[in-house]
Amino acid sequence: MGKTMGKAAVDFFTKALDTPASLIILLGFLILAFGLSGGIEYKDVKIVESGVSQIIGITFGIVVFVIGIVLVILKPYSPRPYGITIRSPVRDQEVSGRIRVEGKIRRPPPAKYQLWLFRIYNRGEFLPMRQVNLAKGEEDWSVADFVVGGPGGGYREIGAFLVCPAGQPLFTYFWLAADRHNRWMDQFKVDRNERDRYLPNLNLNITEKVEMIDCHRVSVKLKDI
Repeated sequence: MGKTMGKAAVDFFTKALDTPASLIILLGFLILAFGLSGGIEYKDVKIVESGVSQIIGITFGIVVFVIGIVLVILKPYSPRPYGITIRSPVRDQEVSGRIRVEGKIRRPPPAKYQLWLFRIYNRGEFLPMRQVNLAKGEEDWSVADFVVGGPGGGYREIGAFLVCPAGQPLFTYFWLAADRHNRWMDQFKVDRNERDRYLPNLNLNITEKVEMIDCHRVSVKLKDI
């Protein structure tokens, strides 16, 4: 039971840290309540006496509370992990070939985690296409040449995932193997439309086994031929 309560406490503070404006609002509310109550009495001594000090406490609490409200209005809370979202392309947008993908991140990811963009197929498979370079202190990020696939109709997803250190070498090995495999196929002049011409894609179930955090997905439509 102790472990369960400890995990619940960690989850609570993790979510709270993802929304600093809510912490400011809570702090302002507590200061305001403290001032309105006249403070805490300890051994017949009041920490905050009624009068000027109480008025200062109430005023300070109101100011902090209002600052928190303003921050919520200017920077709304994102339910996505670390506030990571894909802003462009938008859902159901018609695309093909190489496209620019843009997004936002509200809070830095865990140490040594990397943000990756996946090309996700409707059969539960994916390709790790590009690592996103996150500029320190910047919320906006972009990838200029994400290959979403050629024309042909149908839908495909672009996924933004945080990848733990254990998962990153897997992607390196996959692309090295794919490059070697494709060179052999080209050398033997295997037709590019031949069945099993390419290495199998990765399956999304590995994202749970190596701690990859699914932050946001956007479904896009491939242009018809």
